[in-house]
Amino acid sequence: MNTATNTIEEKALTLGEQFRQAREAQQLSIEDVSKKISLRPSILQLIETNQFAQKSIPATFMRGYVRSYAKFLKLPESVWVHASFGEDHKNDLGKNARATRAVNNYSSHNHWIGWLSLLVVVIVAGMTGLWWWENYTQSNAERESLVQNYVETTPQNTLVPNTTLMPSSSTSHTQSANEIAPPTLTPVEPSVSATAVPVTITPLNEAPITSAEVLKAEMNKLDEKNVNPLVSTETASSTTDELHIEVTGGCWISVQNDSGKVLAQKEYKQGDVLTFNEGVTYSLIIGAPANVKITYKGEDYPLKVDGRVARFKLPQ
Repeated sequence: MNTATNTIEEKALTLGEQFRQAREAQQLSIEDVSKKISLRPSILQLIETNQFAQKSIPATFMRGYVRSYAKFLKLPESVWVHASFGEDHKNDLGKNARATRAVNNYSSHNHWIGWLSLLVVVIVAGMTGLWWWENYTQSNAERESLVQNYVETTPQNTLVPNTTLMPSSSTSHTQSANEIAPPTLTPVEPSVSATAVPVTITPLNEAPITSAEVLKAEMNKLDEKNVNPLVSTETASSTTDELHIEVTGGCWISVQNDSGKVLAQKEYKQGDVLTFNEGVTYSLIIGAPANVKITYKGEDYPLKVDGRVARFKLPQ
């Protein structure tokens, strides 16, 4: 009768109470068991109070703790094997895939940032090159307009055409010839006396032309003919240079050889003379073509007098 009662009492005991009674039967405290099987006292306390399912402890770990505690207390496996330890945590097989996908998204984001940075660098470089080209063309335009502005702003009375200077030059030579030549012209007297002086009827309010005036006019013509050889001699002496530039008025002149060397480049005044014997091709820029007289290899070089800048090369 007593044996049946003990069996019923054992069946009435819970799993945790069985662990506690087995421990107390061996006269061991929870701390003693914790030191011998290396389990925390809090876990042993959970086992003895039937708290096998814990969110913070996986079911697999709790089952191992119970096995170790039962083996230490020499309890059979049949006592605790049917206990509920909660749901086992399943392995998340998609975790690695999600991590790989996140890494790929991060890499693609960095790749996109790299291409965007390269595009920004290309745009900045292009804008820098465009800015440099605009400044270069603007400086060239300003350099070209410098001569044009000089021509436009120069007073017209200073731009004396070449044709108006030659008669004055010949007149000065004539006056000097008159001063040098003797006052009497014996060879001329027969031609003058043989020339028939026309008789003209002049109005009453005008003075009649006398023979003395006619004689003086003939003498001036002869003097001009005598002076011409002197002028041609001076011109011939000036044309010995390969390139001869005579400045008859204020102008801007630039002369360069075929290698780009600047031979002359500044503003020249009336009376200046430039000569070159480089034996190369000359590149000329004349700011006021009407104010210069150019002789190349003994021949006069005609210039177009239209108020613009003259650009040409010799020989052409």
